[in-house]
Amino acid sequence: MSRRKTLEEDEIIMNRNLIKKLILFICFIFLSAPALSVEIPTDDQLLELERLIEQKETEQEKAKQRAVEEARHKAEEQKLKEERARLEQERRLLEAEKQKEDQERQQAEELKRQTEKQQQDEFASHMDTAKTALDNHDRETAISHYEKALSLIPEDTAAKSGLLEAQALKDKVCYDVRGEWLWNDGEAKLILNKDGTLTYIYWGTHSGIWQCSNPAARQIYVKITALGFTQEWNPTLSQDNTCLGLKLALVGPDCLYRSRTNQSDNTDANKKESFQPRL
Repeated sequence: MSRRKTLEEDEIIMNRNLIKKLILFICFIFLSAPALSVEIPTDDQLLELERLIEQKETEQEKAKQRAVEEARHKAEEQKLKEERARLEQERRLLEAEKQKEDQERQQAEELKRQTEKQQQDEFASHMDTAKTALDNHDRETAISHYEKALSLIPEDTAAKSGLLEAQALKDKVCYDVRGEWLWNDGEAKLILNKDGTLTYIYWGTHSGIWQCSNPAARQIYVKITALGFTQEWNPTLSQDNTCLGLKLALVGPDCLYRSRTNQSDNTDANKKESFQPRL
């Protein structure tokens, strides 16, 4: 733009100088050759010539202003174009950033859902195992799985209640030993009740008490009063829960056994009754 301005100014100066030289040349001819027939310009002609020069200068000035205005307009258009391009670039960057944030948020939500589902599945599995163990009077297994369930969902009331119930259980052998035991082909019976009392049927019906005295050794304590005599025994339950080994007397049996019906009834009863005070 500066170079163009300089060229336009130079053109105006050249035009002025040319007109001045032309006027001087005419005057020179007029003065040096009076014999020649030369028409001297009148004042009106000179004024007209001056007006034409001014008109030319005005047109050139207007052309110059138009050129400046066009240059300014083009510069503004270019600036506006660049600003629009910058804004479009920013919009695209913001849109890309938003898409990235949305994708990360969706991934985080999906991971959270998967984690929660896995936690719920693990919790349900521990609760089912603990409940089964509780029904079977398996104290250690029930406690272990209720504690694992609470580690996943600490405020779950069912897990808290189940843990308290499991902690109140006696050893499993103390439940397995309850019920009816037979010998002498069923003529004699020893019935261990869940409240710690017992019924001894042989030559009449007699009473007594029993305790789960040594669960680790699968041994119980039995005290029977019969025919005016009191006897204390420490029988041991076999690993398969089919024999309660003891020696009632010198001629007594080595093993009290269960009937098949009693085995089934005792299992069902133990499953129903899972929260009793320790005997």
